[in-house]
Amino acid sequence: MKIHRNYIVKVVLLLTISIVWYAIAHAGQKKLADVFKRNQPVYTRLFKWDDKVIVEMKGHKFYEVDIKSSSLTPLATVQGSTPVSFTEAFNKPVMLATKNNAKLLLMKEGKKWKSIEAPSELNGDDKLLLLGHATGLVILSEKSIFRYEKGSWAKVKIIYDEKFSAYYEKGSSQNQNYTSVEIERSSASHLLKDDKVYLGVNHGEWGGGLYTLDIYTGMFDKVTLEDYLGATFGGNSPVQDIKLSNDNTLWVAYGLSHMGGRRGFIGMVQGTKCDPLIVSTNLAVIDNKFKKFNKNWSYEVTTFPSIAFNELGELFMLADSVGIVKLSNGKQHRITRDWNPWANIYPRDLIVVSDDIYLIGFSDAGIGVFNKEGEVLGRVRLE
Repeated sequence: MKIHRNYIVKVVLLLTISIVWYAIAHAGQKKLADVFKRNQPVYTRLFKWDDKVIVEMKGHKFYEVDIKSSSLTPLATVQGSTPVSFTEAFNKPVMLATKNNAKLLLMKEGKKWKSIEAPSELNGDDKLLLLGHATGLVILSEKSIFRYEKGSWAKVKIIYDEKFSAYYEKGSSQNQNYTSVEIERSSASHLLKDDKVYLGVNHGEWGGGLYTLDIYTGMFDKVTLEDYLGATFGGNSPVQDIKLSNDNTLWVAYGLSHMGGRRGFIGMVQGTKCDPLIVSTNLAVIDNKFKKFNKNWSYEVTTFPSIAFNELGELFMLADSVGIVKLSNGKQHRITRDWNPWANIYPRDLIVVSDDIYLIGFSDAGIGVFNKEGEVLGRVRLE
């Protein structure tokens, strides 16, 4: 049987084009794994403060992330103090610090720092969290809330009851009650909104939850996080991230990635309930079988380790399967197109620095610098 020479040439040409296309399409995936090797120490927190990006390392050590040089610089001390916690309050940068074994607040006014004496009973306690918003400021310890109002402090005792007991899967021998807020754990998310502290807890496969703490009464309540098609956490899914949008709406990313199973949810909190607007799971129970199910999600099944908003109020989602996805005018735009979900690196935090620059904090692979085309510009090493 004769095969025409032109036919052979066409087949070879098509194969060559396919091989080249495959190499180009997967070049970024190889680069991702090569650049972000898992050889870095695990950081505690990555956050924006005073027009800087700050990373907290073990032992309350804080560094400013230099994006241009992809390096770290020890955070400059203020008035010879040692920083403990940071927030924005009264539309100003505020720092809780230790100086001469005493706690003080440092509030930036213009280019100067105003010093405010903190309650003396906080001296010697470094398990403290500073939280603020445009009209309020609180210091949270494991046992009390200290509320700053009109130049003075008011103390409220935290009341621990069954509403704060972390939920575990029904019948699990791991069921237990918690008697302190998780200030030190990097798996906890904290945020002050109106007169409530929101506490997002993530215990992985054992569950978690989103709780509110009233800063006037010290009482807890629970926000029910609606699962979808085959709930296993009864409204207490592990919380990945909580953020306020530009219109002061509370958004929460929750769910779990465990042993090949993925359950990713993003929604807005309304009262004591959160219905997911975005759902991505391969553990939906349909016709008594586990199946994939996506709602308002156009890409591979995923969880959402982090969410963020830009100055225009657009939502950015960090998805462990595809990287950064932007939601604008109701449409999703994938930024990091060359992303390998099987590179065995674990994205954890997303920082929108500007319209052109994004940072991704990886669990033990440093901090990645990406541009709006999703290209890797650099890696910030944390050692």
